[in-house]
Amino acid sequence: MRGRIELVAMLVCGLGLMSTARAQVSLPPAAEIGETVIHLSDLLPSSAGADLRRAGRAVILGFSPVPGSPRALSGEEIRRRIPAGLRPQIAIPEQVLVVRRGWPIEAGAIRSAIAEWIASHGGDEPDLDRLHWPAILATQPKALLQAVAAGWDPPRQELEFRLRCADALACRPCLADAPAESRRPSPQLWTVPGPKPMPLVRAGERAVVSVREGEIAASRQVICLESGNLRESIRVKDTQRVEVFRARIVGPGRLTMPSDAGL
Repeated sequence: MRGRIELVAMLVCGLGLMSTARAQVSLPPAAEIGETVIHLSDLLPSSAGADLRRAGRAVILGFSPVPGSPRALSGEEIRRRIPAGLRPQIAIPEQVLVVRRGWPIEAGAIRSAIAEWIASHGGDEPDLDRLHWPAILATQPKALLQAVAAGWDPPRQELEFRLRCADALACRPCLADAPAESRRPSPQLWTVPGPKPMPLVRAGERAVVSVREGEIAASRQVICLESGNLRESIRVKDTQRVEVFRARIVGPGRLTMPSDAGL
């Protein structure tokens, strides 16, 4: 009798282990998401159960990259953020590459932004049908675009316009250029008036602070407390933890911190 009980117990344990193995799901090596924050549920495969998906919705892995700029999450980073009770159910790869879903910026939005700049600052309008710009993705359809500066490129004999989304987090900044039809335009018509250049970030605007160490990158959203230009250090406030710290400006709506500062 005792032998039969031990046999039954072994069978029950074996079935339990098989059930646990079957219940484990694997995170994919790459995932496309559509939100500002990366949740564990965004990375779960379709085979994940409703309970695991619901629990994964409460697990935040970090901020999403801007469209067109992937973010790599290391397996160790993901494992640290997953509650211990969920880890046995999930097989985590060495790295998950997260891409933000985006919508292409329409040509009409780019032409309108440049036309508004010229109307405000003067100068002859270039042939907008001959504009060139890189592919830009935004976090929402029909995102509002702004021209924030313009200049002359002597080697290429072209006008350059610096563009960004009105919401700095909605898309990456870029340059659009147009061939000049005649001689170089008057400099005062194509630069920002005043002794100081136009700030790349302004007080009150949202921006993204990033830190990179080797192949590992992390980022967070902040609110700028000061205006500033390239390579200047300004005070910013974290939108989640209400923490104030300093970060260095590296581009429109983009800042960085030393790798040992952490995010």
